Amino acid sequence: YATIVQRATGIVLEGIGLPGHFILGVPSGSPALTESGGKAPIFVDPFHGGEVLSLENCRQIVQRYGIPWDERMVRPLRHVEIWSRMVRNV
Repeated sequence: YATIVQRATGIVLEGIGLPGHFILGVPSGSPALTESGGKAPIFVDPFHGGEVLSLENCRQIVQRYGIPWDERMVRPLRHVEIWSRMVRNV
């Protein structure tokens, strides 16, 4: 999904592993944010039709699992972390 978006729009998306839900985020400093004047982070849910999420939406997703919110939960994952998560979910 991230590759398709990048090819179509030039916007790079980073993997973010919320507890119980994997999403994508637009990196801070991205031209996609600065050109639109946006300062708030933008997240995309590839498993729900590419729905655009706010930080508040991310907090709500985490809290549905009964887990206390921490903003560090939306930090981008390294590729090895993404692969490890995928293997654990198999």
